[in-house]
Amino acid sequence: MNHVRVYIIKVAAYLLQFFNFRFYYHVCKLINRRNESDGVIQMGNARFSFPLDDPYWSRLISKHFKYENEIDIWLGTQNLKKVAFVDCGANIGYWTVRMNTLYHVNDLISIEPNPQILKYLIKNVDEIRIRSGINLEILEGIVGKVSGAEGYDFYIDTSVGGHAGSSLSLNSSSHLVTTIQVKPVSLNKLLAKLLKRNNKVLIKLDVEGSELDSIKSIDQSFYSQITILYEDHGRDIKSTTTKWLLDSNNFSLSFL
Repeated sequence: MNHVRVYIIKVAAYLLQFFNFRFYYHVCKLINRRNESDGVIQMGNARFSFPLDDPYWSRLISKHFKYENEIDIWLGTQNLKKVAFVDCGANIGYWTVRMNTLYHVNDLISIEPNPQILKYLIKNVDEIRIRSGINLEILEGIVGKVSGAEGYDFYIDTSVGGHAGSSLSLNSSSHLVTTIQVKPVSLNKLLAKLLKRNNKVLIKLDVEGSELDSIKSIDQSFYSQITILYEDHGRDIKSTTTKWLLDSNNFSLSFL
């Protein structure tokens, strides 16, 4: 039955690419509901697994759909030699795996607080972890708060495709929310370690609204050696993170 679902999704993506993939997410959600199988795609020389019943990731089934393509375009313009990568809010490891298999970054740290997603992250990075010459570390925790606390409440949206609703703030519209305790991870300690081996560190912040807290936690002594990729969430009409960065005069901003 899965091959029929996959075929339908591929056909839908082919047609909907001419409409900027409008409704594609909803097609994936409808077709794969109550499907507990895993989907697999080839990413470089590694296999990348994801839950088929999560429409956010099942969109990857089609080669016509380009996930966060603006980041790939930007990465293609960068010199990534002697650059380490820190994936904050790594989810199931898409960008961790992609940075290694396609951009040949060999010093990587993935951070993810959600234990339900962490199992996929571990599975996916294990595909690349076995190679020689790679430093790859997985941390279960969260950045964005002051280190030293024993833990923080983390709210997990357990509805289908609700992984993006996980947050340090209880602001999800879903009624299917569970709360767990997550450990703080110090970005400064990670940066100090990585910059002993590398010239620069690329930090990807996908921490559902905690981007500004994460950036503020970074010591200024690291500013000249880091590049931060973050999402200016559309629901924040004041663009708080970008405004703070512009006002600080410590960073130059590029918009993707």
